[in-house]
Amino acid sequence: MGRVNSFERDEDLRSVVLRTFSTNHGPEGQAACLSELFCCLPRVVVPSSLSYKNVFRVLIVQFMDAQSLDIRSLKKSCIHFVLPDGRMIPFESYNLFYRDEFSSRLASLRREVEAQTRLRAT
Repeated sequence: MGRVNSFERDEDLRSVVLRTFSTNHGPEGQAACLSELFCCLPRVVVPSSLSYKNVFRVLIVQFMDAQSLDIRSLKKSCIHFVLPDGRMIPFESYNLFYRDEFSSRLASLRREVEAQTRLRAT
């Protein structure tokens, strides 16, 4: 990597940063990319315990509400809330169906669907 006045202008470093924060690789790949990024930066010590479990990530996704809900994107979601009971809820649907009073409304809708399904089966 050649010397430049700022890190932002270094194409090699920019490429490594973009690859590091990309969401298209698995756990080992992300840790390896972060390690590679640290190799590019001066005086950064890479801890030997670096792994998927202790890598901080910032993900930027489109916020979905009742007007902008996109089922196709929802099905592909890779960001989840884990509820205390162990259920994993896609980030995009959490505010619509699982936060505060929406959770009881979702339970009510589920009961209605189950009742209609039973009626059709008989």
